[in-house]
Amino acid sequence: MGDQIARIAKDPVRKLGPKDRLIGAGLMCLEQDVEPGHVAFAAAAGIRYDHPDDPAVRKLQKLVKDQGIRGVMRDVCAIDLGGPLAERIEEGNQRLERDGWLQ
Repeated sequence: MGDQIARIAKDPVRKLGPKDRLIGAGLMCLEQDVEPGHVAFAAAAGIRYDHPDDPAVRKLQKLVKDQGIRGVMRDVCAIDLGGPLAERIEEGNQRLERDGWLQ
């Protein structure tokens, strides 16, 4: 497990795309009637990930600051803001805040 978080989380804008790792997996879960809670929590963490040396992270965090996570879900993830995946991602974000994961 020598892989560093910065490498794994690098370029979150791409990884949060509608057909990529996190959102694509969450949407696939829903298509198969599988609860996407853990995937959505990972997506929320990806949205809130902050690393000053990654240009994509800076872009993402500016969007979070300007439009909130719903702006990211709309503009980056391209998901229905009234849908179940968006709801689970918002729940994940609340959990990150409530449990002290965010500074």
